[in-house]
Amino acid sequence: MEELIQPNDGKPLNHVIEELNELRHINSAGKEYWLAREIQATFGYGSWDSFTRVIERAQTACKTRRQTLEYHFLLTTKLLPLGKGAQRKVEDYFLSRLACYLIAMEGSPSKIEIVTIKAYFLVQTKKQEDFEAMPEDQKRLAKRKQVASNYTELSKTAVNSGVKPKHMGIFHDKGYRGMYGEKSARSVKRDKGLDEKANLMDFIGFEELAAHDFKNSQTSRQLKVLGINTEDAANDVHYKVGKKVRNTIKELGNPMPETLPLEEDIKKIERRLVKELKAKKS
Repeated sequence: MEELIQPNDGKPLNHVIEELNELRHINSAGKEYWLAREIQATFGYGSWDSFTRVIERAQTACKTRRQTLEYHFLLTTKLLPLGKGAQRKVEDYFLSRLACYLIAMEGSPSKIEIVTIKAYFLVQTKKQEDFEAMPEDQKRLAKRKQVASNYTELSKTAVNSGVKPKHMGIFHDKGYRGMYGEKSARSVKRDKGLDEKANLMDFIGFEELAAHDFKNSQTSRQLKVLGINTEDAANDVHYKVGKKVRNTIKELGNPMPETLPLEEDIKKIERRLVKELKAKKS
C-alpha cells in the first residue's frame, strides 16, 4: 500500500487507519462500535480532558443532525488499574461510526491524524448510510455475502490453527453447538423444518445472520491472537465464542437464534433483484 504523508510521530498515516480497524468492536447484533479511551491516542490526543471536549462538540453536532444521541454516544464506565491492586472508575463512551466521524470533524485541523481520520470516516459513513437506506431484502443479501466471506476466512484461519481440512465440518459444528445451546447444525435445520441438504445461511434472517457473522469474525480473531495451533484447541475456541454470543443475546433479552423464523430462500431474492436491475436498465 502506498504510504501517505507522515504524522508527528513519524509513522505512516496508513498505520492510523490500521489502528482504527484493529480497535473496532462488533457486538452480538453485528453492529460495530469503538471505545473512546481506546481510540483517543489514535486521534492524536494525549489528554482525556482535551478529547472529551471534542466529544462534547461532536455530540452537539449529532443533535443538530437530529440523530438520537444515545445511539451514537453511549456513556459508560470502566475500572482502570492503578497498581498494587487498586482501581479507579473512569468514564468512557461507546461510539458509532457516525460518532467517530463527527469527532474527527470537530477535532483540531492542525493534527494530521484528524485530517486522515476525517477523510476515512467520511467515506465509510457514507457507505453505512447507503446500507441503512437499502430495502430489507438487499440488506439481508449483503449480510449473507458478508457471512460467506467471513466463513471462508475463518476456515482458512482454522487450517492455519491446526484444523485438518477433512475435519472442518466438526470445527464449524462446534460453533453451532455453542451458539445454539448444544444443537448441531443438522439439529438446528431439522428443528426449524428445513431440509437436511439445504444451507441454513440461505434461509435465516438478518438478525441470525449477524450473530453468525459476529461469531465467525471473533473466532477467527481469537485463533490468531491466542496463537492456537492444535485442532482440539481451535474447536474449543469456536465453541466458547459461539456460547459467548448466545449468552450475550440472552443477557440482552433477545430471542434465541433457534427460535427465529426462517425466511425466503436468499437465492430466490438474489435472482429477483438481478431481474429487477436488468429491467431498470432496459
